Amino acid sequence: MSRPTILGYVRPDGRVGVRNYLLVMSTVICSSFVARRIADQVQGAVAIENPFGCGQLEPDLEITRRTLIGMAKNPNVGGVLVVGLGCEQIQADDLVREIERTGKPVEKVVVQEVDGGTPPAAIEKGVTLLRKMAEEVLLQRPEELMRQTWSWVLSAEGRTQPPGWRLIQSLVTHQIN
Repeated sequence: MSRPTILGYVRPDGRVGVRNYLLVMSTVICSSFVARRIADQVQGAVAIENPFGCGQLEPDLEITRRTLIGMAKNPNVGGVLVVGLGCEQIQADDLVREIERTGKPVEKVVVQEVDGGTPPAAIEKGVTLLRKMAEEVLLQRPEELMRQTWSWVLSAEGRTQPPGWRLIQSLVTHQIN
């Protein structure tokens, strides 16, 4: 009897994704437009916008920071471009450092640091960086993986599983066995 398999992308940190997205992530609402425009111009890219501004305070600020990092670390993301404005509380460099721990390709564009701080220049730089990243990331092909490998996709990373997790896990296990 053959064991169930899935096509997945094994990330440098050993986690497995079933998608291979390029993530363009804004650090603040003010850089969301630039992030969207970059993602619109590169195949395989999706933009995630941070809808909050510079006035966000703790503890909400830390929750937003962890959420952005968590989205970037998702195993369905093959590479990340962080788009910052330059004056926000969640700095692009801080996010890049955290995302680099996964081993995924990660780059940044800070609008105020590109050609006098103009959005068109930042968009152009971001598109160039993301297209170069896409050459590497989008060439990856999914591998056929056994069930014990891809069950990692379902686990809650470093946290106690939420209520109902065992039920979900048993239903998925039942469906594939």
